[in-house]
Amino acid sequence: MAVVRGDVRTTPHADAFVAAVLALSRRSTGVRPAQLNQSVPAAAPGARIFGAAAQMQIPLSWWDLMTWWHVAAMSWPAGGGNRAHRGPIFLPWHRMFLRRLEEAMQDAVEDEDFALPYWDWSADGELAPASQRQAPVWQLLGPTQGQVTQGPLGDLRVRLFENPADLRLYVGPPRPIWRDAGAAAAGLPDRTDTASTLVDGVYDQPSWDEDADSFRNKLEGFEDPREGGPRRTGPWMHNRVHVWIGGEMAPGSSPNDPAFWLNHCNVDRIWEAWLRRRGRSYRPQAGEGFAGHRADDPMLSVVWPTMTPAEVLDPTESGLDWYRYDTLPT
Repeated sequence: MAVVRGDVRTTPHADAFVAAVLALSRRSTGVRPAQLNQSVPAAAPGARIFGAAAQMQIPLSWWDLMTWWHVAAMSWPAGGGNRAHRGPIFLPWHRMFLRRLEEAMQDAVEDEDFALPYWDWSADGELAPASQRQAPVWQLLGPTQGQVTQGPLGDLRVRLFENPADLRLYVGPPRPIWRDAGAAAAGLPDRTDTASTLVDGVYDQPSWDEDADSFRNKLEGFEDPREGGPRRTGPWMHNRVHVWIGGEMAPGSSPNDPAFWLNHCNVDRIWEAWLRRRGRSYRPQAGEGFAGHRADDPMLSVVWPTMTPAEVLDPTESGLDWYRYDTLPT
């Protein structure tokens, strides 16, 4: 049965989301970092974990494993990007990724009706920059600057971190997440940015990367959605949310921060609005574009079976029967 994903400010599942985050961060996978290193794909060396010998023998939590999965996908080159970003695969891979977390959370809170909330950051982007750091979402997620040791997520602890200095993934003792909102970007995308992104009728096209003139590239945030207007400094859309929050959200280990999932749920919601307008189509098809991004290419998965982009185009009752959104942007 398709669950209904709602705005984090109004959905009845907001408290359950917090409870599920904490539950998964405390639930052991039984898998040690040293064991994961034995299964790192040869094509994704950046997924190898480094750390003190003792830490390498302590099993990761399910929350940590989701972070490792993201790093592994980002570490596997494909075309001009990788198996999660900088190309057409960006939206279908994250759709699969989100759904697997949603299923894990349903199990954690013992509620098959639980649905991931989304954070409509374009609404907060209408606020003055200083007010964006005080928006209602942060009452749930905790402070936007410094370590998150207070509020509903104050007890969240993570163990993985991708060091931007050497791009290695490290494991250490449990620690709080941290943020630095507003330090690297003045403000969030706004409603005009979202509406402008949805105008583009081309899902993706050559060069199939961060230079492509396409809906995907605008939503991912490498191309300004306001084409033809005054030149603006990027990044935009999804990328801008990561950069604006900063801290834990900056490197490839960004799924450490629960804000990651609320951001990507909204990105998926914008894609769903585009699919409703334009038809459930995807490019590149078989035989075009880069391997790892084509409609029939298996997407990188861990624990769960893999899927292809073509298989995740309709998550609603008429397709996979996974979920639908309470409202879609226009």
